Amino acid sequence: MKRRRNAWPALWAAVMMMMSACGSLDVNPHLPGPGDVLDTPDELLDAADTLYQQWFNAAHAVKGPYLMLATAADRLTTTDDLAAAKDMALEPRQPFNNNSNYPYMYVSENFWASSYQVVLLANDILRAMEDKETIYYDKKDIKPMLTAWAYFIRGIGYGYLGLLYDKANIVDVHSPLPVLEFSDYRQVVAFAEQSLDTAIAIASSHTFELPATFINGVTMDAQGLARLAASYEARILASWPRNGQDMQYVDWDKVLARARQGVNDDFMPVTDNLTWLDEARQYLISPRWGGIDLRVMHLLDPDYPAHWPADNSSWDTPDGQAPDSAYLNSADARAVSDLEWMDNPHPGTPYYLNTFYRLKRYDDWAVDAAGPVPEMTVTETALLAAEALARTGNTAAAVDILNHGTRVSRGHLPALDASLPLSEVLEAIFYEREIELTATGLGLSFFDMRRRDLLQKGTPLHLPVPGKELEIMGLPVYTYGGVDNADGINTSAGGWEEKEE
Repeated sequence: MKRRRNAWPALWAAVMMMMSACGSLDVNPHLPGPGDVLDTPDELLDAADTLYQQWFNAAHAVKGPYLMLATAADRLTTTDDLAAAKDMALEPRQPFNNNSNYPYMYVSENFWASSYQVVLLANDILRAMEDKETIYYDKKDIKPMLTAWAYFIRGIGYGYLGLLYDKANIVDVHSPLPVLEFSDYRQVVAFAEQSLDTAIAIASSHTFELPATFINGVTMDAQGLARLAASYEARILASWPRNGQDMQYVDWDKVLARARQGVNDDFMPVTDNLTWLDEARQYLISPRWGGIDLRVMHLLDPDYPAHWPADNSSWDTPDGQAPDSAYLNSADARAVSDLEWMDNPHPGTPYYLNTFYRLKRYDDWAVDAAGPVPEMTVTETALLAAEALARTGNTAAAVDILNHGTRVSRGHLPALDASLPLSEVLEAIFYEREIELTATGLGLSFFDMRRRDLLQKGTPLHLPVPGKELEIMGLPVYTYGGVDNADGINTSAGGWEEKEE
């Protein structure tokens, strides 16, 4: 049976979000409520069918935070003004422009709105099923599947609100609306953790198959959903700290447990460049738009300049000249397999936003921007496990993971000694994350640099609540970032450049 698509649940979720922001208790009588549109199995499935697609598209949207987080982390660079990516890479770092009339305000507003759309719709689904012991569709009880799925979506939705913003409104299934109070990022992440724990528990104790349309191109059973939820939870629990001080509060035992329960195959939704999109990746690997920041080139080859000179001439090379295509000398095979020389295709200023190399690893996908894209890889999960092991005292086991992973299989680098000190083991883990995880999940390099106190001084450590939301609620607009605001709590107080000197 082909289910009819119903647009009302998503609209209702958006309306509820707007009501919360505006503080209005009046429900528009011309719009259906959750009970009107989620009464039947078809309607529940139609609502659930859109959830991950909406979240994935928002997380990978060109008009979202993906590109600017990559440039703020000095992972990628561009001289293009698109999507605040250039603004977030300016040196010295500038405050994030949180005014509603900022031309690139969509990078924050769109993701905030999309996140609430999916989490509130997930709540609607959970609420609609509460008084039903079973929900049969095609002679199968789909309630366990829908329940696990809704909690999973709510978990990643709130997880990323907690990773990206300083605070957010936590709305549970029966929270009295409107929810006007903000919870700080620690509370938001804790709520996401509870949701993912619930999703894992339900999926682990039931047998079901997700409908094929839930995740394009991916067939997933209950155990697969539990593994995926565990991987996302490990990512979120390791990534939330805003600075090195926060790192002491990470539950590394739980990160390890969830990483070990995580995906055993790369999770790769299939984009079609129509309804399932990875727009940010298209720009990220485009020769015209972006390239690999010299900070990363310096990681691959310690003799490579880590920064483009501000005057475009004072190069940190033996002869004082700009590197040519033969200059890079890396022991890592991925410097050849994954990167392509560009001969400085971005002649704009500021000069320090230029680079010589681009990522070519996914060029086959880029032809049509269609096909499988790595969103959550076994490499990421393994590296999370390695970090958790290292931080809980088992550096030898962490080294074993590195020696059996992409460091050797793709990088052809020598195996590490099991007796390496913790600091060197962690450096090897983060090196591997920088090289392997480009163009995968949203914000990974930014989160890694943030929690290690490596973001350039003046870089915002998180985004404020979008200015338009604050204006609607009658609250003052605020922001973070800029070297004059470098407190190490909301704005980076110093980073990798200082440590290089």
